[in-house]
Amino acid sequence: MSAPQPTQDDPRGYSILMPSGWSRYRVDADGKAAFQAKAVARMKAIGRPDLDVQMRLLISEQWKQLERTKAFAVYLPDQETNEWRPPISIAARKVAGSVGTDFETEVRNRFGVVPEKISTPLGEILRWRSSHSGSGELAEVRTVTLGYAFPAPVPQARLGLVFIAVLPHPDDVEPDVIEGSVELVDTIMETFRWR
Repeated sequence: MSAPQPTQDDPRGYSILMPSGWSRYRVDADGKAAFQAKAVARMKAIGRPDLDVQMRLLISEQWKQLERTKAFAVYLPDQETNEWRPPISIAARKVAGSVGTDFETEVRNRFGVVPEKISTPLGEILRWRSSHSGSGELAEVRTVTLGYAFPAPVPQARLGLVFIAVLPHPDDVEPDVIEGSVELVDTIMETFRWR
């Protein structure tokens, strides 16, 4: 006997396409260990094993932040490239509105945003953008944050997935480079499909 096939009204997961050189990590101890091993190996390969402790601390802090936000997966461009790009990360998390609250209202309340609605073949998705400057030692770092919310394809959905892309960059980076990175993330998110 075969398992029932999911329908458009019964999503069983999702798919999303990432560019070459990107990897998906679960936000758990195994995912952290896998990413940490790859990052430490890269530091050794470029002759900087002295950065091992710093790298481990940064990754631990990043994973704590992902756990605090209840992300279940993070996508990272973790392979070497010949061109500079901001160290983009895209975290995925499930969001459920409380009883009586629809998905859009829950997204607005939880993230404190007024997203734009974009009509797609999947239906309406929500998108928002914000930016802020760092402080203290990170005063010269700016961060662009992009949010994408996909309600489950069911009537009056209160459940869905939210992807948060974070693009930190030095203050003096050319705006075209940042906008190119934003366009890359937009293109990645256009590949999202419910299964």
